[in-house]
Amino acid sequence: VIVVGAGPSGFSLSLALAQEGVEVTLLERDSTVSDAPRAAHLMAPGIQILARAGVLEDVREAGFLPKNMAWRKLNGTTIVTIEDIAQSKSPEAMTVLPLGQLGKIMLAHAEKNSKISLKWGHRVIDVGQDENSAWAVIQQEDGTEKKITGDFLCGCDGGTSQVRKSLFGARNFPGKTWDVQLVATNVYYPFDKFGYDDMNNIIHPENCHVVARITKDGLWRVSYQEDTNLTF
Repeated sequence: VIVVGAGPSGFSLSLALAQEGVEVTLLERDSTVSDAPRAAHLMAPGIQILARAGVLEDVREAGFLPKNMAWRKLNGTTIVTIEDIAQSKSPEAMTVLPLGQLGKIMLAHAEKNSKISLKWGHRVIDVGQDENSAWAVIQQEDGTEKKITGDFLCGCDGGTSQVRKSLFGARNFPGKTWDVQLVATNVYYPFDKFGYDDMNNIIHPENCHVVARITKDGLWRVSYQEDTNLTF
């Protein structure tokens, strides 16, 4: 099986297939796991998948279970709180671990699995199939192209998926695109000293934002809405 995209989805699928004895070629356009600020809160469906991929124990050791989630006014006053938002007694309890750290754990598992062949710097530019096989045409970092063939091909390459574009064209998914720009930042700051919970949603028509602890050592995610008319 060819899997396109070495993010959490691609790693999860590759590890799950490998545990069933399936040979996997995992293609990734970048040269390493991304450390960009992205999601960090793993809900029950994701926990189930991580367990199936055989990495949940390591994820739980590296991450933590959040305690409470609060909605607050702009001045920090609590509106309402949900206690034990993780449902800590459940085997599928929410776990917090930034995707960059999750990716490194999954990479370590993949590198130890002889069924997985991971190809960095392999950018998929087209895919195809016939009655016998499926394939990906890739461009390597030096610009050379080659064709990689398998029995099946799975696109796990995100919202701008080249696999999707190759199969169905560049049309957008149906739906609405909001005229909103969200900025995600990771900062070390003692929000807990001001009474903040592990997860906080600040409600305001213009200055709404989210503040959430995302690591054991006190790294916080602050995501806020920015004016789309501002320039760099």
